[in-house]
Amino acid sequence: MPRLVPISSVSENDVFSAVLDSITTLSFNAYKNGSAVHGAGLGRHTKAERNAMTKTAQRSIYQATARRESKLAKPTQYSDSEPLCCVLNVWIEGITLSPPAHINASYLRCGDTTPLGVNITPRGSFIDLHYDIGRSGLSTVYGPCEKVLLLFPPTEKNLSLFASTAGLHNRLARIGDKMEGGLVVRLQSSLAIDLPSGAPHAVFTTAGGFLGGINFSTVEELPIMARAILAQLSVFKHNPDAILEDIKVYLSALQSALNLDPPHDVLAPTIESWLDLELSMASIDSLSGYCPKEKKRILAALNDLRPLQCNCGAIGDHLIEEHFKGG
Repeated sequence: MPRLVPISSVSENDVFSAVLDSITTLSFNAYKNGSAVHGAGLGRHTKAERNAMTKTAQRSIYQATARRESKLAKPTQYSDSEPLCCVLNVWIEGITLSPPAHINASYLRCGDTTPLGVNITPRGSFIDLHYDIGRSGLSTVYGPCEKVLLLFPPTEKNLSLFASTAGLHNRLARIGDKMEGGLVVRLQSSLAIDLPSGAPHAVFTTAGGFLGGINFSTVEELPIMARAILAQLSVFKHNPDAILEDIKVYLSALQSALNLDPPHDVLAPTIESWLDLELSMASIDSLSGYCPKEKKRILAALNDLRPLQCNCGAIGDHLIEEHFKGG
């Protein structure tokens, strides 16, 4: 379940300065009225494209902060001549955010925690249903910025509905009334929300500004990560880049998890979910040979986990049934 956790406040001016340092050199995604300006990493776009991204980011900062102070009676109306500008995933340095204490106390962390990424969104911005590369997340806002999140648990029904809209716009409008267990969360400064792995959520900006977030993985969430990927494999051709990124992150976390020697009740569902996912990936030509080195390392780790007295050489159902079902 998601939690709101108190955190130490960070000055909006400090975030503003860090963002300005980053937008001229680092990767981020810039949008005008929902259409991408450009979003590839440095070196994958021209100087003109970088300038367009930077100008969009600067415009977004103005719309998100200066206009927030405006006492206009009516909200600003955006159009093609005055587009609403948003910037997502500006990776910044000098400001940190860490997984909350209850995560470190109750779960086994695996893999690396991402750097702090910042979104810049004016009032009225909306980010449609998505989840954060299959991993748990911690997000907060700075200064007067406010967000409202509509959050759904990663149940089989919700993940299936989410996958059915791959490649389509307005996913919340299409399936929101069919999803189950929805929660509405209001996010203000000095609080952060702990987002569960694979949980689809939509974000509304009610007061413009900066949102910062990190992503991390725990061993306990790996079956959910696998289930979220599995639900999307049937529509792989509609969104291959995002699914490949999810798989890459999952495999990295799984390798790390197997080296932590997790307890039996955590290890069994982790291995079982990986075997199910691997079997489904093998049936898709473009995925059957994906990340061979990572898969080889995982296979080696699984073989190391098998008791020495077992000489059968199998790691499929036998591994689960004979070595991980019992206490």
